[in-house]
Amino acid sequence: MPDDRLEVAAGFATERGPRADNQDFGGVHLGSPEEQRLHGVIAAIADGVGGARGGRVAAELAVRSFIDGYLDQKPLSGVAASATAALRGFNRWLHATGRSDPKMEGAAATFTAMILRGREATVVHVGDSRAWHWRDGVLTRLTDDHVLNRPGQDHMLFRAVGIESDVKLDVRVQALEPHDRLLLTTDGAHRALNEAEIGRILGRRASPDADAQAVVQAALAADGQDNATAIVIDVIRTGALDWARWGPAARPCPCRRRRRPARSWTTGGWSGNWPTGGTRGCFWRGIGRGATPWC
Repeated sequence: MPDDRLEVAAGFATERGPRADNQDFGGVHLGSPEEQRLHGVIAAIADGVGGARGGRVAAELAVRSFIDGYLDQKPLSGVAASATAALRGFNRWLHATGRSDPKMEGAAATFTAMILRGREATVVHVGDSRAWHWRDGVLTRLTDDHVLNRPGQDHMLFRAVGIESDVKLDVRVQALEPHDRLLLTTDGAHRALNEAEIGRILGRRASPDADAQAVVQAALAADGQDNATAIVIDVIRTGALDWARWGPAARPCPCRRRRRPARSWTTGGWSGNWPTGGTRGCFWRGIGRGATPWC
């Protein structure tokens, strides 16, 4: 029986740089094989908002609370819904604490996480940390910075964890293939480097630890003035198709009819449909007239 488990390798690096303390925090939760099957692999990075007394605390708790909160969610809720619920719960607590505890006054943090399950990575993001995808020499940025678009104010956040009682999150899904590389960075790393430099480092294909360290050291060598943190994840093998994403009705069936009902969808080279008035669906490999039934 073929092994359909997701397999990854991860590396982490962080440096204080010229700052008095390090307000960045990052973590990777690989989990047990059963946790990986149900919840996936979790990587998250956060950067405490500069000047806030509780910035480091906010960043560390954002990552730790998110991982714990996400693992407490029901897997069938879906990755995006579970991740959003986990972070929104912490955001409410942080916002309330920042208004009641003098030691945490104004505490906030940027936050970017990737959850890898099956053949996809789901990105959950707010702030100006970044997520990246590298494949075959092409680097793609997966997140937008939530900063003011004004001269001299492009470092000022208008969205972050803890700023408001509710947090608006960006969610994006990236299809995965073996040998893909994923990267998370805080702004102290990517502001000091251009995309070509980051792509060159990932293209070396050293170990994830070595390349995470290389990103951080390159940022500091480029006169970086902030904390710098990077997480590199190598996709060694993708897992089985994530049926939980499509729900219990979307399972491959023994039907080999080529007739297409009216309602259908396409994604990542696959297509599917549901018969009118029915509950069972068919998956098709490919898109259009050339697609073939898959059972």
